[in-house]
Amino acid sequence: MKRKLALLLTVTMLATSVYTPWLANAAEFTSGEENSLYTEEKPETEEIEEEPEADTEEAGEEEVQEDILSDENTDTGEAEEIQPSEEMTEEEETQELLPEPAGGEQESAFEDGQAEEAGADTTGVWNGLNYKVSNGEVTILSVVYDQHFDKDGKKTGEDRCQQTDGKIPSSIAGYPVTEIAGGAYANCINMTEVVIPSTVKRVEREAFSGCTSVRSISLPDNGVTICAGVFQGCTALNSVHIPASVKADGFIGESPAYAGVFARCSALRNVTFGEGITAIPKGFFLSCTGLLSINIPDSVTNIEKNAFNSCVNLKDVHLSAKLESIEAGAFNNCKSLSKIQLPSTLKVLRGSAFSGTSLTEINIPPQMKTEDYTAANRAWGGPFAGLTTLKKVTFDQGMEEIPRGIFYSPGSMLMLEEVVLPDSVKKIGYRAFCDCGYLKEITLPKNLEFIDADAFWNCTDLKLSRSELPASLKVINGSAFYGCKNIDRIVFPDGLEFLGGSAFGGCTGLTEINVPAGVDTAYREAGPFVDCSKLDIENPIIRINTAFKGCSSLEKISVLPRIYHN
Repeated sequence: MKRKLALLLTVTMLATSVYTPWLANAAEFTSGEENSLYTEEKPETEEIEEEPEADTEEAGEEEVQEDILSDENTDTGEAEEIQPSEEMTEEEETQELLPEPAGGEQESAFEDGQAEEAGADTTGVWNGLNYKVSNGEVTILSVVYDQHFDKDGKKTGEDRCQQTDGKIPSSIAGYPVTEIAGGAYANCINMTEVVIPSTVKRVEREAFSGCTSVRSISLPDNGVTICAGVFQGCTALNSVHIPASVKADGFIGESPAYAGVFARCSALRNVTFGEGITAIPKGFFLSCTGLLSINIPDSVTNIEKNAFNSCVNLKDVHLSAKLESIEAGAFNNCKSLSKIQLPSTLKVLRGSAFSGTSLTEINIPPQMKTEDYTAANRAWGGPFAGLTTLKKVTFDQGMEEIPRGIFYSPGSMLMLEEVVLPDSVKKIGYRAFCDCGYLKEITLPKNLEFIDADAFWNCTDLKLSRSELPASLKVINGSAFYGCKNIDRIVFPDGLEFLGGSAFGGCTGLTEINVPAGVDTAYREAGPFVDCSKLDIENPIIRINTAFKGCSSLEKISVLPRIYHN
C-alpha cells in the first residue's frame, strides 16, 4: 500500500509539475486518516527504493517518501486517509496545461482557400481557378484542367479548358486580384466575353490567347498594363474599347515572340478610344488583320512604335488634329493603306513609319523632322524606306528644312518621280533624296541656302528645271549631286562659298559649269567634278587642290590666270 501510494504521488507530481495548485491539493493529508483507496499494507521500504525515479523530480520524490515513512511510524501506526480531488483523464490534463493561443483560436485556413496570413505566399484553387497570394494580392495562375491518369498514376492527357465565365473576379479569399498570369485563360474556347475588374494592374503575355468564342472585351480605366499577345487569335472578337489610361508592355513588337495585343483577331472591325487618351500604345494593334479603318481622337499626340504594324487590311486612317509624333514602324506593312493626310502639328516621323504601305502620294508638314540618326548607315532608313508605290511628294508651305534621310531607302530604290518644294525651304538635309533613281525633275527653292551631303546622291534621272542655282545658295556639301548623270549644265551663284568633295562627282553628262570667285573647294580625297568631260570655269576660285581628281575623260577646261593651288 505504501509503495502504491508513493507511486501515485510520483506520477501525480510528474504530470502536474507545471501546475502547482493541483499538486498542493494532492499533497495535503493528515497522519490520523487511512487512505480508503488501498487495502493492503506492504511497508517494505526497499521495494520503494527499487522503483525508477524521474531525473527531473528526484529531489521532490525523496522528500515525499520520507514524509510517508514518518507518518507510518506514528503512535497509531495507521496511514492518513487521502481525499482525492476530482479525477482527470490524461487528455484533459494535457489540454488544461497547454497555454491559451495569443489572440484566441485561429482556423488553419479560411473559406475559399484564403491564406492564414496576408503576407504569406500561398497557392490555392477557387471556382476552377488556380491562384497565388503574395503580399496580400492575388495572381490568377491558370484555369483548372481535368486531367486523366492510368492505373499507375501516370498522366495520360487532359481535357480542353471548360471555363465559361470570363468575368474575372475582383477578389479571391478576401484579397484583391491584381494580376493575370501569362496564358492563364489561353484556349478557353467556351468563353464568350472577358471582363477585367479595376483591381487588375497587369495582364501577362497571351493570357486570353486562342479564346476563339470571345466576342467582347472590357478593359479597366485604371492604368492597367497589357502585355504581348494577350488577346491573340480571338477570332470572334468584333469590337473593343481602349480606355485612356491603358498601357502596353515595352517588348511588344520587338520580335516575333512578342505579338501584338490583338494579333490575328481577324473579325475585329470597330475600335473606339476613351476620352482624353493621349497615345496609341506601342504594338497594340500589331498584326490585327481584321482592322479596316481607324479614327484617332484629337486628344492623341503620339502614335507609338509598331502601333498598327502589319494591319494588312487597314485602308482608311484619320489622324488626330493634334498629332505630334509617329514612331518607328507605326504603320509599317499596312499594305492596303493608299492615302493619308499628315496634320500640320506633326513634328516627328521616325524610321519605316509608312514602309510597306501602298501610298502613292504624301504631304510633309512644315514642322516635321526625322530622327537625328536617320540615314546614318544602311540600317536606318527613312520613314518611307522600301515604299515602291510613292510617286509624288508635296512639302507644305512654311517648311524651312527638308528632314535628313526622309526618303532614304537603303537596299531598295524608291519610285518617287515628283517633288514640290516650297520657296520657304532654306536647307535640304543629309541624304534627303538619296538614291531616288526615278526622280526626274526638281525645282530648287529660291531661298535655298544649304544643300547637305548626299542630298541627291545617285538620282540618276534627275534634271534641274533651271541650270541656274538659287542666288541665295552658299554651301553645297560633299557628294550632294553625285551620280546625277542627266545634269548637263550648272550655273553657280556669285554668293557660293563652299563646294564639297565629289559634289558633282560622277555627273558624266555635265559639260559646262562656272565657278564664281572666292569658292573654297579644298578637299584632299576627291574633287567636286570627278569624271566630268568638259568644264568651263569662268571665274577664279580660292583653291583648286584636288578639284578635278579622277576626271579621266576631261577634254577641255577654261580657267582664269588668278586660280591657284596649294
